[in-house]
Parts: sequence; C-alpha cells; structure tokens
Amino acid sequence: MCLILNTESTDLCFMTKQGPYPIPQTVQEDGGLNRYVLEQFTGLLDSEGREIYEGDIVSVIYPEYQAAKVFYCPHSASFRLLSKNVALPMITMRTVEGQNAKLIPIFNEVLGNVHKNPELLS
Repeated sequence: MCLILNTESTDLCFMTKQGPYPIPQTVQEDGGLNRYVLEQFTGLLDSEGREIYEGDIVSVIYPEYQAAKVFYCPHSASFRLLSKNVALPMITMRTVEGQNAKLIPIFNEVLGNVHKNPELLS
C-alpha cells in the first residue's frame, strides 16, 4: 500500500489492490482542513501484540524504566528510541547467565503517541 496525491482532485488516497482509497478530510470549526500525519510501521510489536509506529511513545525497560519516543534515524537507517535526549536502539544483544547471547527488545508496551499524549515524555 502506498500514499498518493489524487491527480484528479486535491485529495490524498491510499493506493490498494482494489484501486485508490480516498482519505476523508473534514472541515474544522475554524474552517481549516484536518491534517493527517503519516507514520511508518516499525515492523515490531509490543508485549501486548500492538503494532509500533514512528511517533509512538513506548515504555523502555532496559537499561532503566522510562518513556521514549519512536523515531526514524536516517543515519543508521533504523527506528530508534529517543529518551532524555539520548537515542537508544529498539533491540539490543544481551547475554543471560548460562545461555547464548540473544536479541531482546528494550521496550515493553506502547503508552500513547506524540500527537495525543505528548505529556508522557515530560
């Protein structure tokens, strides 16, 4: 699925196998149009099985509990977590005593997102 600007009008559309699917725009009380923020799926799920998207706020459990914002980092071409002005990887390698090293997520669950719950980051 990809997003396109409909050339026959000024509407945004998702292009699906069935053809363009228009994204409805509603008029706000001040006369302006609602704007949509597109966020990329990271390919990861939280502990509850919910998809994690760019702009989500997740709880970080390693190295310490804190809230962090998911963002795309073009320099590493990966999604990362931003907490207290420090960028963290979303997955790390960890060795548990007596076991081989394995990749583990450093986040637990989605708490909200930067648009609806910005106070979670303060």
